[in-house]
Amino acid sequence: MNKETLTKQLQELDENAQIILGIPKRKYSVIIIGGAAFLLNDLTSRGTTYDIDVFFADNAIRGILGTDPNLNFQCGVFSENIPYNYEDRLQKLPIHTKVIDYYSPSPEDLAVLKLFRWQDRDIQDLTNPQFLEKLDWELLDRLVNDPDEIRASRIPEAAKDRALSIFLENYLQYRKGFINETRP
Repeated sequence: MNKETLTKQLQELDENAQIILGIPKRKYSVIIIGGAAFLLNDLTSRGTTYDIDVFFADNAIRGILGTDPNLNFQCGVFSENIPYNYEDRLQKLPIHTKVIDYYSPSPEDLAVLKLFRWQDRDIQDLTNPQFLEKLDWELLDRLVNDPDEIRASRIPEAAKDRALSIFLENYLQYRKGFINETRP
Protein backbone atom coordinates (compact mmCIF):
# COMPACT_ATOMS: atom_id res chain seq x y z
CA MET A 1 0.00 0.00 0.00
CA ASN A 2 1.24 3.48 -0.81
CA LYS A 3 0.39 6.52 1.33
CA GLU A 4 -2.69 7.43 -0.72
CA THR A 5 -4.09 3.89 -0.59
CA LEU A 6 -3.29 3.66 3.11
CA THR A 7 -5.09 6.94 3.86
CA LYS A 8 -8.09 5.87 1.78
CA GLN A 9 -8.29 2.54 3.59
CA LEU A 10 -8.21 4.23 7.01
CA GLN A 11 -10.97 6.62 5.89
CA GLU A 12 -13.07 3.67 4.69
CA LEU A 13 -12.66 2.00 8.08
CA ASP A 14 -13.86 5.23 9.65
CA GLU A 15 -16.92 5.23 7.33
CA ASN A 16 -17.70 1.60 8.26
CA ALA A 17 -17.47 2.50 11.93
CA GLN A 18 -19.81 5.44 11.33
CA ILE A 19 -22.39 3.18 9.63
CA ILE A 20 -22.26 0.67 12.49
CA LEU A 21 -21.87 2.99 15.48
CA GLY A 22 -23.04 6.40 14.31
CA ILE A 23 -21.06 9.50 15.12
CA PRO A 24 -19.86 9.32 18.74
CA LYS A 25 -19.59 12.21 21.18
CA ARG A 26 -15.88 11.44 21.40
CA LYS A 27 -13.85 9.89 18.59
CA TYR A 28 -12.27 6.49 19.13
CA SER A 29 -8.49 6.22 19.13
CA VAL A 30 -6.25 4.01 17.02
CA ILE A 31 -2.45 4.08 17.32
CA ILE A 32 -0.51 2.98 14.25
CA ILE A 33 3.15 1.93 14.33
CA GLY A 34 5.59 0.39 11.87
CA GLY A 35 5.88 1.14 8.18
CA ALA A 36 2.41 2.67 7.98
CA ALA A 37 3.32 5.23 10.67
CA PHE A 38 6.50 6.09 8.77
CA LEU A 39 4.58 6.50 5.49
CA LEU A 40 1.75 8.56 6.98
CA ASN A 41 4.25 10.90 8.68
CA ASP A 42 6.46 11.26 5.58
CA LEU A 43 9.41 9.76 7.45
CA THR A 44 10.52 7.25 4.84
CA SER A 45 11.60 7.08 1.24
CA ARG A 46 10.01 3.65 0.90
CA GLY A 47 6.81 4.15 -1.04
CA THR A 48 4.80 1.22 0.30
CA THR A 49 4.03 -0.95 3.29
CA TYR A 50 2.54 -4.43 3.45
CA ASP A 51 0.10 -3.87 6.28
CA ILE A 52 -1.08 -1.49 8.97
CA ASP A 53 0.35 -2.31 12.39
CA VAL A 54 -2.20 -1.36 15.04
CA PHE A 55 -0.58 -0.88 18.43
CA PHE A 56 -3.81 0.16 20.14
CA ALA A 57 -7.50 0.49 19.23
CA ASP A 58 -10.40 1.40 21.49
CA ASN A 59 -12.40 -1.73 22.36
CA ALA A 60 -15.60 -0.32 20.85
CA ILE A 61 -14.10 -0.42 17.34
CA ARG A 62 -11.73 -3.40 17.52
CA GLY A 63 -14.36 -5.73 16.09
CA ILE A 64 -15.03 -3.41 13.16
CA LEU A 65 -11.33 -2.96 12.43
CA GLY A 66 -10.62 -6.66 12.95
CA THR A 67 -12.51 -7.56 9.78
CA ASP A 68 -9.85 -5.87 7.63
CA PRO A 69 -7.13 -8.37 6.61
CA ASN A 70 -4.61 -5.54 6.10
CA LEU A 71 -4.65 -4.62 9.79
CA ASN A 72 -2.15 -6.36 12.04
CA PHE A 73 -3.26 -6.45 15.66
CA GLN A 74 -0.33 -8.63 16.77
CA CYS A 75 1.63 -5.60 17.97
CA GLY A 76 1.04 -5.86 21.70
CA VAL A 77 4.44 -7.49 22.01
CA PHE A 78 5.96 -4.06 21.38
CA SER A 79 4.46 -2.68 24.59
CA GLU A 80 7.63 -3.46 26.53
CA ASN A 81 9.77 -1.91 23.78
CA ILE A 82 8.13 1.50 23.67
CA PRO A 83 9.00 4.26 26.14
CA TYR A 84 6.69 4.32 29.12
CA ASN A 85 5.32 7.83 28.52
CA TYR A 86 4.85 7.54 24.74
CA GLU A 87 1.21 8.66 25.05
CA ASP A 88 2.45 12.15 25.97
CA ARG A 89 4.09 12.41 22.53
CA LEU A 90 1.42 10.86 20.29
CA GLN A 91 0.92 12.69 17.02
CA LYS A 92 -2.50 12.89 15.42
CA LEU A 93 -2.31 11.77 11.82
CA PRO A 94 -3.76 14.21 9.27
CA ILE A 95 -6.60 11.97 8.09
CA HIS A 96 -10.10 13.46 7.83
CA THR A 97 -12.47 11.23 9.84
CA LYS A 98 -15.72 11.39 11.81
CA VAL A 99 -15.48 8.41 14.18
CA ILE A 100 -11.81 7.46 14.56
CA ASP A 101 -8.77 9.59 15.38
CA TYR A 102 -5.61 7.95 14.07
CA TYR A 103 -2.35 8.56 15.92
CA SER A 104 1.26 7.48 15.68
CA PRO A 105 4.06 7.64 18.22
CA SER A 106 6.60 10.45 17.86
CA PRO A 107 9.59 9.90 15.55
CA GLU A 108 11.71 9.31 18.65
CA ASP A 109 9.35 6.64 20.01
CA LEU A 110 9.23 5.01 16.56
CA ALA A 111 13.06 5.05 16.56
CA VAL A 112 13.12 3.19 19.87
CA LEU A 113 10.83 0.49 18.46
CA LYS A 114 13.01 0.13 15.36
CA LEU A 115 16.23 0.04 17.41
CA PHE A 116 14.96 -2.98 19.34
CA ARG A 117 14.50 -4.93 16.11
CA TRP A 118 17.30 -3.32 14.02
CA GLN A 119 16.78 -5.31 10.84
CA ASP A 120 17.54 -4.04 7.33
CA ARG A 121 14.18 -2.24 6.91
CA ASP A 122 14.59 -0.62 10.33
CA ILE A 123 18.07 0.59 9.51
CA GLN A 124 16.81 1.91 6.17
CA ASP A 125 14.01 3.84 7.91
CA LEU A 126 16.19 5.27 10.69
CA THR A 127 18.96 6.36 8.35
CA ASN A 128 16.65 7.99 5.83
CA PRO A 129 17.34 11.75 5.49
CA GLN A 130 13.59 12.50 5.81
CA PHE A 131 13.57 10.77 9.19
CA LEU A 132 16.86 12.23 10.40
CA GLU A 133 15.61 15.75 9.63
CA LYS A 134 12.68 15.32 12.02
CA LEU A 135 14.51 13.40 14.74
CA ASP A 136 15.12 15.23 18.03
CA TRP A 137 18.36 13.64 19.26
CA GLU A 138 18.05 15.17 22.73
CA LEU A 139 14.61 13.64 23.19
CA LEU A 140 15.80 10.29 21.85
CA ASP A 141 18.75 10.37 24.28
CA ARG A 142 16.34 11.04 27.13
CA LEU A 143 14.02 8.19 26.10
CA VAL A 144 16.95 5.79 25.94
CA ASN A 145 18.64 6.87 29.18
CA ASP A 146 15.86 8.10 31.52
CA PRO A 147 14.86 5.33 33.95
CA ASP A 148 11.24 6.48 33.65
CA GLU A 149 11.08 5.78 29.91
CA ILE A 150 12.26 2.65 28.08
CA ARG A 151 13.60 0.96 31.20
CA ALA A 152 10.23 1.51 32.92
CA SER A 153 8.48 -0.40 30.12
CA ARG A 154 10.74 -3.45 30.28
CA ILE A 155 9.63 -6.53 32.20
CA PRO A 156 13.02 -8.12 33.04
CA GLU A 157 15.30 -6.36 35.48
CA ALA A 158 17.86 -4.29 33.57
CA ALA A 159 20.91 -6.36 34.59
CA LYS A 160 19.29 -9.53 33.16
CA ASP A 161 17.58 -7.96 30.15
CA ARG A 162 19.46 -9.21 27.07
CA ALA A 163 17.10 -7.43 24.65
CA LEU A 164 17.72 -4.12 26.43
CA SER A 165 21.49 -4.66 26.23
CA ILE A 166 21.25 -5.31 22.49
CA PHE A 167 18.99 -2.24 22.09
CA LEU A 168 21.54 -0.06 23.90
CA GLU A 169 24.33 -1.35 21.64
CA ASN A 170 22.18 -0.66 18.58
CA TYR A 171 21.52 2.84 19.86
CA LEU A 172 25.22 3.55 20.43
CA GLN A 173 26.01 2.34 16.90
CA TYR A 174 23.16 4.44 15.47
CA ARG A 175 24.12 7.57 17.42
CA LYS A 176 27.78 7.25 16.52
CA GLY A 177 26.99 6.92 12.84
CA PHE A 178 24.46 9.71 12.48
CA ILE A 179 24.50 12.28 15.22
CA ASN A 180 27.32 14.29 13.64
CA GLU A 181 25.46 14.48 10.33
CA THR A 182 22.29 16.00 11.82
CA ARG A 183 23.62 18.13 14.68
CA PRO A 184 25.91 21.12 14.57
